[in-house]
Amino acid sequence: VQLPSSAGLEELPEALVRQLLGPYLLGSRFLLRGRTLAAAPDGYPSSDIDRVYRVGPVSSEQLLHPEKYWQTASRDEPRTVSTGDVAALLGSEWALSGTGTLGELMLGLLVGASSSSDLLTKPSASWTNAAASGWGGDVWELWTQQAGDLLVVRTEWDTRRDAKEFARALSSRPGLAWRRAGKRVGLVAGDAGSHLDPLLEALASGP
Repeated sequence: VQLPSSAGLEELPEALVRQLLGPYLLGSRFLLRGRTLAAAPDGYPSSDIDRVYRVGPVSSEQLLHPEKYWQTASRDEPRTVSTGDVAALLGSEWALSGTGTLGELMLGLLVGASSSSDLLTKPSASWTNAAASGWGGDVWELWTQQAGDLLVVRTEWDTRRDAKEFARALSSRPGLAWRRAGKRVGLVAGDAGSHLDPLLEALASGP
C-alpha cells in the first residue's frame, strides 16, 4: 500500500490523515510492546505476531498504549456505549444515517493532540495527550433531516478525573456543545435547536 505524499497529506482532513497513518506508524511500536527497535534487538517475536493475528487489539487506545493490550494487569477493554434516548428526543423527523466509534485516536483531535504535520516531522510529537487518555468507550450517531445534520457523541472515561480533563480541554467553537456528568461527557455538533439541552442531559446523565 502506497501512502500519500506529504504534500497530498496536507490537503486531507486531519481526521482522515490519522486514520490513514495510524496503523502504519503506531503498529510497529505496538508490536514491540511500546519499545523502540534499539531496545528490542530480536525484533518482533513470532509468538507476538501470531497472538495479534488470532486476537488483535480492539481499540486505538490499545495501539496508543501497548501495555493495555499486552499486560494482563493493565489490559483495558473498551466499554459498550449507547446514546440512550436520543431517537425519542429528536422525534420522527430525524433519521439515523450513520454510527460508529471515535476512540482515543480521533478524540485527541478535539483536545489538542499533535497535528499530522507534527507527527510526521517531530519525534517528540504524540498521537494523544493527557486530555484524551483515560478513554473508556464512546459512540457517535449522525442524524439527518431536510434542514441539516446533527452529530451526537457519548463518551465514557475510566475516572471522573479523566472525564474532567477531557471536558476542560474541549475548545469553545460554534456549533459544538458538551456536558459532563460523572465519568461521562456528551457532545452535540450542529444546530439542535430546542433539542439541545434535552440531548446534552440524556447523553451526559442518561442510562
